[in-house]
Amino acid sequence: MFRTNLLNIYDPDLPIKIYTDASIKGVGAVLKQEDKNGDNRPVAYFSKKLNEVQKKKKAIYLECLAIKEAVKYWQHWLMGKEFMVYSDHKPLENMNIKSRTDEELGDLTYYLSQYNFKIKYNPGKSNQEADCLSRNPVLEPYDNNDDFLKVVNIINLEDIKNDQNINLDIEKEKLIFENEIYHKKNSKSKKIILSEELSKTLIKDVHDTYCHIGRTQMISKITPFYTAKNIIANIKKNCDECEICIKNKSRRKSKYGLMSHLGPPTRPFEIISIDTIGGFGGSRSTKKYLHLLVDHFTRYAYILTSRNQSSSDFIKLIKNVTQSYNIDMVLTDQYPGINSKEFKEFLINENIRMVFTAVDSPFSNGLNERLNQTLVNKIRCKINESDKKIAWTTIAQKCVEKYNETEHTVTKFAPKYLLEGENVNILPCEL
Repeated sequence: MFRTNLLNIYDPDLPIKIYTDASIKGVGAVLKQEDKNGDNRPVAYFSKKLNEVQKKKKAIYLECLAIKEAVKYWQHWLMGKEFMVYSDHKPLENMNIKSRTDEELGDLTYYLSQYNFKIKYNPGKSNQEADCLSRNPVLEPYDNNDDFLKVVNIINLEDIKNDQNINLDIEKEKLIFENEIYHKKNSKSKKIILSEELSKTLIKDVHDTYCHIGRTQMISKITPFYTAKNIIANIKKNCDECEICIKNKSRRKSKYGLMSHLGPPTRPFEIISIDTIGGFGGSRSTKKYLHLLVDHFTRYAYILTSRNQSSSDFIKLIKNVTQSYNIDMVLTDQYPGINSKEFKEFLINENIRMVFTAVDSPFSNGLNERLNQTLVNKIRCKINESDKKIAWTTIAQKCVEKYNETEHTVTKFAPKYLLEGENVNILPCEL
């Protein structure tokens, strides 16, 4: 990094190549030119968030929008020049920009028609830079930053101020006063000071909100932001004595076995696995099955609930991913719906390879099987923690959402952070 320029200087005499991509979050692009060794080197990067109307558009519109926004952004370099655009959306390769007049793409192609360029298909694997930019678009100058850093408002600022006014017994000269509250700072971090009593309330609320997570994840969720007397001991005590956890979580009778797995993967959705959990009948829903898809790189999970295990259910589950990401390989059991002609044709069309697990060998899909246990425990806890009658399908969606926002014990990061770059913290929303 010290010896190589991260960005080359634009040369008007060299050919111009623009790589674009779009996601449900934004559009991104990279402008490249060849260096003296013939390697394509980045000259400039671009990304932009989509608005709510654009997010509802079809994939071809978003991919075309990515080209239009990139060309507009670099128009001072492109006007009067011949250049190439590379997109991972193959239908754009054969589209005649100058003759396209349909309502959906009309405004975009009308603008692009003033430029001299060709579109060439570039598979997703070769387009990772633009793909990354589209999934992590820069905030516009007047965007609401609340969309960038998600906050779960478990405790509010007024509660902390009142607590500190009554219970703070540390010499205030040794503390930092910021945003109307006191913080304790050391060389590595700055934490909000709570009384032991308020910290116990916070601990219980975090434990309940995040669907009864365990000790390690509770410590990772709370201690980076808060400090209090006996806070670690109280976290452990809360988890060990939680009545809902004791009654509803399955207990291991023996140590976990070894997990066999493909990989390891080198990027998101290079390898995913699918599994199905049955027996969810009742609880204000006629659906009986929970279909689970897990990305082996980030550990991000998707679920789909249904009445059966048809091929259309599995196709819909995978489409939740493919509308934004490219999947290379899927590991799955040999369910009838998975073995169906319809499902196999879908995978061929999406260029996804399928690998079956060994018969009667759940350890061959161990990562997914382990998450099955985790989610079932969470769902059972949430169903039984309240007298309110809520459909199990609604609870399941909430549980997988909180799972994705919780630090994973293996990667040490939340799946949501690894996939989308978004942190979710438990600070008051006022901060």
